[in-house]
Amino acid sequence: MCALANGRGYPLLLMDHYSRGVLYVWTIPENFNDLYGLPPSVTTAIKNYVMTGFPVRLGGPGHVALFVCDNNTFIVQNVSMSKPTCGLARPATSPDYAIS
Repeated sequence: MCALANGRGYPLLLMDHYSRGVLYVWTIPENFNDLYGLPPSVTTAIKNYVMTGFPVRLGGPGHVALFVCDNNTFIVQNVSMSKPTCGLARPATSPDYAIS
């Protein structure tokens, strides 16, 4: 995944197979708050790469976190001052999760 700034491209997220695993390298800006300015389409794409194999996925803007537990439960936490629009997706092969 690449990003553009001032007409220049640079890697945002790199992935490579290493030994028996997968290595991800995510370029973090000097100012961490710039991560919250990424468009939801970019954050969703990053989450799709990083969360491969997760039983549930969260799409949406920054300031929203997903915590997946091993007892078929998950928590969505909003730390922003607004009520963002998010989407939850569950792959067909994942176990049933109760949403409450």
